[in-house]
Amino acid sequence: MIDAWAQGFETKPAPVPREAEAEIFYRLAANMENGGNTKDAIRIYRRAARAGSGKAAQRLGEIFDCGGLGIARDYAESVFWYDIAFRLGEVVPTVDNRDGRACPKGAQ
Repeated sequence: MIDAWAQGFETKPAPVPREAEAEIFYRLAANMENGGNTKDAIRIYRRAARAGSGKAAQRLGEIFDCGGLGIARDYAESVFWYDIAFRLGEVVPTVDNRDGRACPKGAQ
């Protein structure tokens, strides 16, 4: 009898808020990228951006803007992610505010 009653009170972990999930994925992706695992980092950055991380979307824009580290330059993909980052409140590079910044050494 007690077992049947207790089953109704099984605890499940509380859901992680979407903002926290996005930040967790963003940090995981940044660590992967810093460790040289760029392709998997891109996969996780995408997940973070879809969960609402403007920083992840901006980083994806930068990666595809510059290419390098085994990733080909892809301006259409770059613009797509910069647009998402902008919509999520990030300041993204434009022709007017790029300040002559170049891609890092080693980029295509």
